[in-house]
Amino acid sequence: MKLDWLVPLSAAVISVGIALCVFGLRIANPFDLTWFAGDVVVAQFGVQQYLDDPNHLFPVVSDRYAYPLEMPAALYDCFPFLAFLIKVSGLGADNSFQYFGPIFLIGIALQAVFSWLLIRDNSGKNSDFYLQISILAGVIFLTNTPTLYFRFFLSHMSLSLHWQIIATMWLFSISSRYDLTKNITNFCAISTISGFITPYSAVMVILIYLAFPVKLLFEKKLNLRTSLLCLIPIISAFIPMVIFNFYEFNASPVIPGTGYGSFSANFNTFLNPMSALFGSRFMGDLETSSYEQYEGFAYLGVGAISIIFGGLWLRLR
Repeated sequence: MKLDWLVPLSAAVISVGIALCVFGLRIANPFDLTWFAGDVVVAQFGVQQYLDDPNHLFPVVSDRYAYPLEMPAALYDCFPFLAFLIKVSGLGADNSFQYFGPIFLIGIALQAVFSWLLIRDNSGKNSDFYLQISILAGVIFLTNTPTLYFRFFLSHMSLSLHWQIIATMWLFSISSRYDLTKNITNFCAISTISGFITPYSAVMVILIYLAFPVKLLFEKKLNLRTSLLCLIPIISAFIPMVIFNFYEFNASPVIPGTGYGSFSANFNTFLNPMSALFGSRFMGDLETSSYEQYEGFAYLGVGAISIIFGGLWLRLR
């Protein structure tokens, strides 16, 4: 095995090991439910009500949340696609099965691999030992962020999977190596997977992907045909979200779109995400200007994506 392939393997093993040290070995056991904490209603409760419902299989909805109203399981951050597969397989029939811990660990490993690909392909394929050690350190830093762990601790399971965001950044960074069809196929695969996970990551993936048609525009390669092809990854992200009820066209609003105007973030957020909860012991929080107006959880939002895209653009130039 070449030295460079030892880096992602080591990073994945180390990162999964760190996660197990932080949360305990119990999260890896699909038949152990004793470790859940935080906002458990949006995780195990949500999926268990659907699994226990004998009257609903597909679409992934249940009336056990608020009888007699049917509500999508997608509202409970429980990966409805996986919930559907678990119900079909019968694994969740005895109320003692969870897939959130194993999925989180798989996501950590995938984030390590795609972080390695992103850093390696933008730092030169050099087998120098010290460069490989530096890349390993960078991968571990990207993979084991406190804010990602904090989301998992809160039982916000789908928000703790960021590997598809890193993967989209990597695909954009290497897009010049492939033709249009290959690039669209790659982006389509990632956007579809994101659509199965959560709208949050799907929107982030699409925002990063949009840098690709912008790149084609600057290169004067964007015409009617390429424009239509560039719509495919966006559509492919939207389809699974509709199938698994993340969006319902005829539904009335259930949850208000709060948050904007209350939560905030700046460069300090990525070093010090709310020290009162799970952040730095050395750097203080930002001052609040109104009730609940405090630092965000360091999501890869539009601002951060813009900064990363700007850095990649300068690097590619």
